[in-house]
Order: sequence, then C-alpha cells, then structure tokens
Amino acid sequence: MTARRESSVSRYVIRVEGRLSTALTSAFPALVATQQSQTVLHGTIVDQVTLHGVLARLRSLGVDVVEVHRLPDCGDAG
Repeated sequence: MTARRESSVSRYVIRVEGRLSTALTSAFPALVATQQSQTVLHGTIVDQVTLHGVLARLRSLGVDVVEVHRLPDCGDAG
C-alpha cells in the first residue's frame, strides 16, 4: 500500500457502459460527460474518498464502469 497524500487532487477519466441520460450525468455536477458508444466522465476529483463516492454512486444507479484512469499531473503547463 502506498503512503497517503493529504492533497491528492487529480484529474480522472471514468468510462461507463452505454450512453447515460442527462438525468444520470447531472448526478455528477463536478464531471463533464461526453457521449460516444460509451459515456466518458472526466474532471477533477479532490481525493480518494470522493473518487470512491463517485464509483459507489454509479454502482447504485446501475451503471457499469468499464475503466477508471487517473491522468498524469500537468504541473504548470497551460
């Protein structure tokens, strides 16, 4: 197990099966949804507790998660 980071704000991409309705995507106001053959939710998640909360909410809504990917830190690029 790795050491905890107190400030672990990271960008994530969460790919789920199928196309989510507007009502379902609105359950995740901090994430942006893009629709293709699957729905991709992406955005900044402040810590692991929040990430697990998003995943638990998706599960409770009956949404199948295909992939969770943390994007590399971009530093001061901009």
